[in-house]
Amino acid sequence: MANFRSLMATALVAAVSLADSTSYGIEWSNAPGVRLNPGNLTSARWIWHSGPVLRGGNSYFRFSFDVPGEIEEAFVNVAMDDYGEWYLNGKLQKGESADKCDITPGRNVIAAHVKNYSGVAGLLVFGEVRLKNSSRVLLRSDGVFKAAAKADAGWERADFDDSRWKAA
Repeated sequence: MANFRSLMATALVAAVSLADSTSYGIEWSNAPGVRLNPGNLTSARWIWHSGPVLRGGNSYFRFSFDVPGEIEEAFVNVAMDDYGEWYLNGKLQKGESADKCDITPGRNVIAAHVKNYSGVAGLLVFGEVRLKNSSRVLLRSDGVFKAAAKADAGWERADFDDSRWKAA
């Protein structure tokens, strides 16, 4: 998993490259599989649950989104500071990105567990689903994500009831 410092260093390199780029997405050369869409990165925010960020603290996150048609292309990128694991539709993901084979038409859920060992901590998610009809579904961590300091069994599954969770 990428830590905060390595992700931000990569983001700075990519941001400098954006000034001369007209392409829709950019492959980060030092972060395999991580793609940057400038609109997603600038609107994504580092998030945490509503309580304080404590050493040894945990935060659980959930974000449900609907994909209303056939997928042309999709990607999700996730960064966790200090450490964590993330799920897409209940399936544990390896690495920091997922492609369209993991995102399906209909309801999808991104879930993550982030553990803080020291200092600041959080979750950053950015991505996009482009449909064959040219519409888009933006994926970004913000106040739409739900968060909790503790989670019950099955919290990562799509059918989990997160109605008691607060906005991140």
